[in-house]
Amino acid sequence: MKVALTFPAPTPPFRNLEGGYGDTETTLQPPPTGLAMIACALQDVRGDIEATVIPPQIIEPTGTVRYREIAETTKDCEGADCVGIACRWDNQEAAILLADAVRQTNEKTRIVFGGPNMWSEPMAEMALRSVPSVDAVVRQAGESSFCDNLEGTHPFAIPNLTYRQQGIPHSNPPYSPDMNELPLWDFRHVRDPRHLAPFDVRDPQFRAPHDLDLTPCVESNRGCVKACHEGPCPYCTSGRDRFQMLDAGRFFDELAHLYALHGMKDFFVADNVFSASPQRVAELRKVRMDRRMDLPEDLRLRAYVYPTNFRGENGLRTAEHLHVMGVRELFIGLETFDADIARNLRKEILSEREAVSTLLLLKRFGFAVKIALLLGLPGETKKSLQKNVDGLKRILDTCSASSPAEGGLKSVDISPVMPLVGTELYGSLLANPQVHDQYQALTGKPLKEDLCPQYSVLFRLLLEHRTSVTLDDVTAAAESMKQNARAALDPTKVGEFWGPQKGKNER
Repeated sequence: MKVALTFPAPTPPFRNLEGGYGDTETTLQPPPTGLAMIACALQDVRGDIEATVIPPQIIEPTGTVRYREIAETTKDCEGADCVGIACRWDNQEAAILLADAVRQTNEKTRIVFGGPNMWSEPMAEMALRSVPSVDAVVRQAGESSFCDNLEGTHPFAIPNLTYRQQGIPHSNPPYSPDMNELPLWDFRHVRDPRHLAPFDVRDPQFRAPHDLDLTPCVESNRGCVKACHEGPCPYCTSGRDRFQMLDAGRFFDELAHLYALHGMKDFFVADNVFSASPQRVAELRKVRMDRRMDLPEDLRLRAYVYPTNFRGENGLRTAEHLHVMGVRELFIGLETFDADIARNLRKEILSEREAVSTLLLLKRFGFAVKIALLLGLPGETKKSLQKNVDGLKRILDTCSASSPAEGGLKSVDISPVMPLVGTELYGSLLANPQVHDQYQALTGKPLKEDLCPQYSVLFRLLLEHRTSVTLDDVTAAAESMKQNARAALDPTKVGEFWGPQKGKNER
C-alpha cells in the first residue's frame, strides 16, 4: 500500500509574512514533523506500507527554494492508495484544491484531512459537508487513528475520526495516545533528502553562531497544563483532553535517534511549555547529563517557556537546568502589558518590572530570547495599546542583546490577535448574529460554513464588537512598536505572526 502525506504550501495571502525568520517562501523550512511521525507509525504497524512525506517546498537543481504548486503535489501523489493532507489556517484553501485535484486524478484514492485546522469537531464536520472529495478527517493526534483507518477498522470504532454515515458527518470521541508507546520517528520518508541537509551537522554553512532560527520540531509533552485545568486562552487552539509528558529518557532517546540517523543536533521543542515545572526541568537535565555518550556535546534546543517560571530561587534553578541541558533560545508569549486584559485572558502576566527582571536573568545565562505581543485582544483600548508601546520600549532599552553572539532579547513578534476557528474568540463572533450578517455582507459567505474564513474581516469585526479601538489604532501602535524594535535589534528579527493588511485579497 502506498501512502502520500503532504503539507500544502500556504495560499498567497499568507506567504512572505514577516515572522522574524526571513522570507518564508524562499527560506527552506524544516520537514514536517507531524507527517514524519505518522509515516513511521504506519510502517511500525504494517511493513508493506510505502509512505512518502511531501514537504510544502521544492529545492530546484540550482539550490533555490520555492513553494510547491498544487499541480506538482498532485503529481507527487500519483499512485498513492491514500493521501493524507495536513491542514493549517494558512493552507486550508490549498488543501481543498489539492484534495479535489487528487480526486480528479484517481477516484479510488482515499483522501484524509488532518492537522491543526481540523482540531475541532465542528471544523472537521464542516470539511466533510463542504469538500466531497475528502473521505474522512483525523482530529487531534493522528498516529494511531490514521493507522486504524488504513487497517480497515470500522469507522465507528476509530477515536478522533470524523466520517460520513449515510452522507451525514459523524465524529467519534477524542483520544490521546500515550506518547511513551509511540515508536521512535525520523525523517527517512521525506521525498527529497536535500530537505534535511541544512538542518544537520553535515552542512555547517547553515548553522548560525547563536540563534537557532528554523530547526526541526520535537516534543516532550502534549497538551497545555493551563488549558487542561483552567481552560485554554481565548485565542489558543492547543488545549487537549489531557496533559501528558514523554518520559525524560524517551525524549532523549528520540534526540539521539535523530542525531544518529540524520546528524541533527539543533531542535525546536514544540511543547506548549517546555518548562512545565521545576521538577520536570531538573529531571530532564539529569537525563541529559547521563546521556553524554550518545548525544552531541553541543546539542542545542529552542523552546517555549512561561515567564512566571523564572521567579525566585526556583526560577534561577530552572534557568540553570535549561542552559545545562542545551537550551539556547527561549520563546516567551508576553501577550500584553495590560493587567485588565490579561485577567480577561485568564492568564497571569508579569508586571513590566518583573518582565525586565526575568529577561535580564535569561540574558545573564546567555539565552537568546524571542517575545511575542498580541494587539486587539478583547477589552483593548487606546490606553492599553500605549501600555504595550511603552512596555516594549523599556524592555528593548534594558534587555536587548549587546551583540549578535551574546544572550538577551533577540527577536520580537508584534501581531494582531487571530480569531482562529476553534478558539473562544472565534466562538464569540460565531455566537453574535450581527457578526454573521456583517461577515456575509462583506464576504458573500455564511461564517458558520466558511471553511477558509477571511481572518482580516474577522479581526476587524473583533475590534468592532470586543474592543474600543479601530484598525487604524492597532496599526499605528504596531508600527510604532516595530520601529522601536528595529532600532534596537536586527531588523530581520522583528516580525509578525500575521497581519490583516495581508488578507485584503484573500479570495
